[in-house]
Amino acid sequence: MNIFSKPDQQSNPEVEPVKPAYQAAPAPSAQAQPTSQQQASASEPRAASVGSNFISKDVAINGKVKLAGDITIDGKLSGEIISKGVVTLSTNAVVKANIFASKIVIAGRLDGDATATGSVEVQNTAIVQGDVKTASLKADPGSSIVGTCHVGPNVKVEAPKSAVAATKPAEAKSAQPQAKPAQQAAKPVAKA
Repeated sequence: MNIFSKPDQQSNPEVEPVKPAYQAAPAPSAQAQPTSQQQASASEPRAASVGSNFISKDVAINGKVKLAGDITIDGKLSGEIISKGVVTLSTNAVVKANIFASKIVIAGRLDGDATATGSVEVQNTAIVQGDVKTASLKADPGSSIVGTCHVGPNVKVEAPKSAVAATKPAEAKSAQPQAKPAQQAAKPVAKA
């Protein structure tokens, strides 16, 4: 056997490498120009993360919205918003509600209080008529806040009572019915 020659193909077949099921897209060049859609969205607040909630501009909601994740509102909402995530009001949003969240980004109109455990960002297109309570506030030039602002690391921010009640598990009720004093008590009958 010659050690410098090629191995016999029949005695030692070579295995072909496994081909990937998909081809990765080429990386964008450093000189790529943003599209008109990307440029338009640069002025909008960032949309919430994947798996988040969205209320489009043709939707109007009246009531209480409670959620654990992020929400972006582009439509109309009246009532109350309670979120453990980020609440974003886009430039089209018209919200008449009190908002409690970890972070609030406002680019539209808010008639109500904004309370955040983290931060509140009021963009230059925003109009806020209500109180703001947060550890950190960013108000862009051109934004409008008509109300009282309580800002700082020592500001005490508490969840609304309705949010606390929603996070507590329901208490188990006993199997025996509870007697109601007004209905169960025997009333003496007066005889004349």
